[in-house]
Amino acid sequence: MTQKEFIKYLQKRNISFTIEKDIIIINGGNVYLYSLTSLPENVQFNNGGSVYLYSCKSIPENVQFNNGGSVYLRSCKSIPENVQFNNGGDVYLRSCKSIPENVQFNNGGDVDLRSCTSLPENVQFNNGGYINLDSCKSVPENVQFNNGGSVYLYSCTSLPENVQFNNGGYVDLYSCTSLSENVQFNNGGDVDLRSCTSLPENVQFNNGGSVYLKDNTISINIPYLERYKIPIIDDHVILYKKVSKDYKTQEGTANETTWALRTTLEHSNWDPSLTECGAGKFHACAKPRWCDMFRNEKDDKYIAVRIHVQDLYEWTNNPSYPQKIGFRRGYVVGEVERNIDKQ
Repeated sequence: MTQKEFIKYLQKRNISFTIEKDIIIINGGNVYLYSLTSLPENVQFNNGGSVYLYSCKSIPENVQFNNGGSVYLRSCKSIPENVQFNNGGDVYLRSCKSIPENVQFNNGGDVDLRSCTSLPENVQFNNGGYINLDSCKSVPENVQFNNGGSVYLYSCTSLPENVQFNNGGYVDLYSCTSLSENVQFNNGGDVDLRSCTSLPENVQFNNGGSVYLKDNTISINIPYLERYKIPIIDDHVILYKKVSKDYKTQEGTANETTWALRTTLEHSNWDPSLTECGAGKFHACAKPRWCDMFRNEKDDKYIAVRIHVQDLYEWTNNPSYPQKIGFRRGYVVGEVERNIDKQ
């Protein structure tokens, strides 16, 4: 599809856009492009909602997804190098069987690559939610999973050296029969290795839950601060929250809170043990991008909060969200970038 054809398509459907230096910038809310099978180059989706490209089978170079919601590319079978998904929600690429090098998933939600059978080097998963790679049978060396949710590698039969699972949730390696040395599990939840009968030396389990092997279950349960390598300085730690453009959370509810910069907040109804979610505590995450799992607005901001270790509360009985922790009182240090830990 040419740019002229694409512009006519947008005009016919009253989709808001501007043109800057030959780049077509899509604005507005949700963008419904159901019937399109292709896109021209140099398109940027900066709209506040989701992008629906159900019939699109491929995308060209220099397309950017900076929209606030999800990206639906369920029929897309290939993507170009250097594409970046910076959208606020999920990325659905369930028909894509392979991805090129240097693709970055920086989106706020899940990544669905359920048909992908292999990964190239230098792929970065920095998304806020889970990664579905259930058909992937192998991964390259040195790949890092830094996403906020779980990693599903159900069909993967072996892992190479130096793979790191730094994700916030569960790791599913049900079919994996062998591990190489120096694999690190620093994830927040359980590790499923039910087909694995032996482990090499130098495998590190620093995860927050258990490790399930074929003939054994190892209870790891590394505490929150230790497993995520959070420095403790003068009995305080820095953790992160995601807030609105007005520094609010739980807007329009009885629990609405304003997180003004350089102020101290203390919970007025501290009761963290009752439930993991809901009232009775504040929540924070070890990494800013992991907060994407819990709110998703295009103009949201990330803040750093300084908290005394005695004001923290960790849920240890198989929590649903091991990537977050509760706290009673904290000082709002300031705004931070989403990937501050990777800078």
